[in-house]
Amino acid sequence: MNLTFRVLAAAVGATLAALIAPPASALPAPGPAATADTTALAAAESIEPPAATPALSWRDCGPGLQCAALPLPTDHAAVGSPRFDLALARFPARDQSRRLGSIVVNPGGPAAILDLLPHLRTQFTDLTEWFDVVLFDPRGLGRSAGISCPTPAPMPLEWAFPSEAAHREYTERSRAFGAGCTAAAGALAGKLDSWQVAHDLDALRAALGESRLRYLGNSYGTVFGQAYLSLFPQRAGRFFLDSVYDHTNRSQRDWVASRAAVTERNLHRFAQWCDRTPSCALHGRDLVRVWTELVARAEQQPIPAPSAVHGGPGTAARIISSTFVDFEREWPRLAEGIAEADAGDAGKLVGVPSIPVETDVNRLINCSDFAYPTGYAEVSRIVADVRATVAPLLGWRHAWVNVLKCTGFPAVKPFAPQPIRPAFRPPSLLADGIHDAVSTVEYGRRLTAQLPGSRHIAVDGAHANYLYGANRCLRDHVHRYLTTGALPPNGTTCPANP
Repeated sequence: MNLTFRVLAAAVGATLAALIAPPASALPAPGPAATADTTALAAAESIEPPAATPALSWRDCGPGLQCAALPLPTDHAAVGSPRFDLALARFPARDQSRRLGSIVVNPGGPAAILDLLPHLRTQFTDLTEWFDVVLFDPRGLGRSAGISCPTPAPMPLEWAFPSEAAHREYTERSRAFGAGCTAAAGALAGKLDSWQVAHDLDALRAALGESRLRYLGNSYGTVFGQAYLSLFPQRAGRFFLDSVYDHTNRSQRDWVASRAAVTERNLHRFAQWCDRTPSCALHGRDLVRVWTELVARAEQQPIPAPSAVHGGPGTAARIISSTFVDFEREWPRLAEGIAEADAGDAGKLVGVPSIPVETDVNRLINCSDFAYPTGYAEVSRIVADVRATVAPLLGWRHAWVNVLKCTGFPAVKPFAPQPIRPAFRPPSLLADGIHDAVSTVEYGRRLTAQLPGSRHIAVDGAHANYLYGANRCLRDHVHRYLTTGALPPNGTTCPANP
């Protein structure tokens, strides 16, 4: 499940703002990675002359912020299709005399970002030492012809579907939502996939006057980046992709198993934390055993949940759907919920979905790009396989995520997962958190192997380690790469911030 909504919301608060690294005071010194890869990158960036004079008209729209709009076709594959305005914003480089160009940033989601920028300025301060930092609301979101769905997306508390009947009932609710939202999309209906967004990015590159696109994509922003690297390799510049959301794997089973394995490890990390943390509500007890026995009890008879915000008992499926172990900051609350459920009140454990709330349009985009099967029988077979081989306790539930998002949706021509097209392009830099169950290290390494000369960094962290985790080691490598082209050695890792 994409976690960027949870991260974006947290970024607005003071807690996350305190985690952001201070502005870099000087250009990072090149390290030992200034090798032939760097030479190839420099040569590649000189192939094409600069594009024509930019067609963008920037205006002040907040302290240190400028906005513009770029008219684009709703369908890049159809001549004469209706147009919409891609909404843009930029933080100009602080010293224009030292400016190295523009960098386009997509923080992920996919989500509207422009209205949040006054609260997220700090995340981009480092980059403005060298670049104009350009952001955009992806098509169909926010200011970019934002789609208003007539009804909210359904969000079941038992999204690890316990039966075919539950799956069938939810599919009908999802079908009604998808049909209404697709109708509301108008000319953008069926035109929200990453193929279209990659073409939007190429038009933006030209409008910025850049011969090659310099890009930072986080989470779902890496899907847009993968599409661009595949479709426009000759116009790709330096790409940094953080928390890689793999769009190259056609195997739904393998895509699920990678996530499931990380969540299973995180469940055991959660238990280890509880063992060494006296304040944990289950300190001194075998947390995994308590949780496993709780699920087994709930399978026989649901656990009462009188304090649940949304009402209803603690069924086994609801407990499994609500046990979110992939962010350490969730662990104290989760331990309390399990302890109280074990004592007879599952309200704190099952009262809210464990997955972050998404925008409605987010589902239309996801389901255009990740058109994996959603039928009950096929997904159930994947669940059984993953439970038997990778994640017997909790991680297997990832098999149901695409069902949650996409079951029953109107058929569109998908931009389905596919390997990156072989082509010459400058090497990229990629990174993933070793504890991230959505954008796994395995995903990042798979993509890196398809981009010759590129490098991957494994970070001791979870999701979004550059933008929102502000990992200092990672930021140093990223800034060196973006400003000089120097890549770190193979096998580079980054520890957590002290």
